[in-house]
Amino acid sequence: MKTENLQAMVEDYQRRTGETVNFDGFFFDDQGNFRDSYYEYFKFFPNVGFLFWGLKEYHGDMYFCILQTYGDMKVIGEYIIEVMERNNITKIFTSTTRKTKMHIRKWNMKEVPELDYTYHGLQYHVLEGTIDALR
Repeated sequence: MKTENLQAMVEDYQRRTGETVNFDGFFFDDQGNFRDSYYEYFKFFPNVGFLFWGLKEYHGDMYFCILQTYGDMKVIGEYIIEVMERNNITKIFTSTTRKTKMHIRKWNMKEVPELDYTYHGLQYHVLEGTIDALR
C-alpha cells in the first residue's frame, strides 16, 4: 500500500480495484465534515488510508455503509466503531467487485444479493456484517 499522501493512495486504490475515486460535489460542512449533498462522507487518515462512508436505512434498521476504503483497516475500523457507537448502529453494509469469500470468512459477513448493483460498468456484491467483526 502507498500511504505517503492522499494522491498516492487514490492512484494505488484505482489501480488495484479498477474503481474511480471522485471528490466532485464534496464540501466541508459547518461541523468540518467533508461530505456531499447525499451525506456520503470522506475521511482521510494521514499515512494510514481513507474511507468513503454513509448511513443507510434498510428494512427499518440503520447500517454503516463502507463505500470505498483503502489502508490499515485496524485504524480505519476504530473510526468506524466510533461513528457506529455514536449513532447507536450495530450493522454494516459493504460492497465489493471482488469475490465475496474473503469478506464472509474474515469479517463473518453474509451476502445480500437483492442489493447487488452495477456502477460505472462494474458489478458490486453487497455484504452485511456487524460491529463485532471490527472489534
